[in-house]
Amino acid sequence: MNKALVAKMTWNVVNNSDKMWVMAFKKKYVRNRKFMKMSILKGVSWAPQSIFECRKVISKGLCHRIGNGLNTWIFEDSWVPNEPRFIPQARCGISIDVHLVADLIDQDTKQWDKEALKEQNERSSKDVVWSPPPRSWIKLNFDVAICEEKTTVAVAGRDIVGNLLLAWLEQFESGNSLLGETRVAWCAIRCAMNEAF
Repeated sequence: MNKALVAKMTWNVVNNSDKMWVMAFKKKYVRNRKFMKMSILKGVSWAPQSIFECRKVISKGLCHRIGNGLNTWIFEDSWVPNEPRFIPQARCGISIDVHLVADLIDQDTKQWDKEALKEQNERSSKDVVWSPPPRSWIKLNFDVAICEEKTTVAVAGRDIVGNLLLAWLEQFESGNSLLGETRVAWCAIRCAMNEAF
């Protein structure tokens, strides 16, 4: 099938065109799922499969229209036109407390919350003072760094005097911040069990 034609058809599905075939396609294949994020259904014919596969092409130039921001993840979805791939990159040393674009919008005025934006842009790593664990405990600290190409997770275990008992680092294919935080927490638990802490 002609790639330009399939791309145009995919674009029609993404934009919820009121064309009869788009409505039928969405009713049969998409239903209540997100077209751009859902997996390709098994057993579909070559035409719908081509439309699903063309999402990769469309996504390279696709940028979210924000609205209320409840459906847009800050560091996963493409929504900032002047950023590479339209996805803002978290700076090193920045603690991320907000995950949805809606968290950066004042829901009463429907305008950007300038204080929240300023806080996110100005937040930097502060000098962190390590506090020891209770006697006979091992304290595990863990963190994740997410870059465009890879996600790095690290775990460090120390005793009451600060002796390093465990240091562990692993890299994965890049993913979203929530998945990275979950993965590093799971890895810290796994390390603690392996070391019998």
